[in-house]
Amino acid sequence: MNLGLIIRKIRQEKGIKQEELANSLNISQGTLSKIENGEMKIDFYTVINIITYTKTSITYFLPTELLLNLQIENPNIIDELNLQKEINLQLLKRIKTLEQDLSKKK
Repeated sequence: MNLGLIIRKIRQEKGIKQEELANSLNISQGTLSKIENGEMKIDFYTVINIITYTKTSITYFLPTELLLNLQIENPNIIDELNLQKEINLQLLKRIKTLEQDLSKKK
């Protein structure tokens, strides 16, 4: 499955409208549509932002063969990736709080 289809599937499973996800990524709905349809490439940071916004494990985006190889090399890789996801979520919350504090001071 290509990355765009994975993004669409996650978005739909989470009940997130295309416009809502696009706004959270600071891109247009049309751009997100092109990404989901495989007409436009997506950078790694946008994938991380999608993972964070949808609260989805990064493993959902990785090919099964890669996950199996990673687990053989490091059996705790899934736990480590989930921990990293939690850290990213906490950082995102802190950044949003700081942004709100800054906007109040203006």
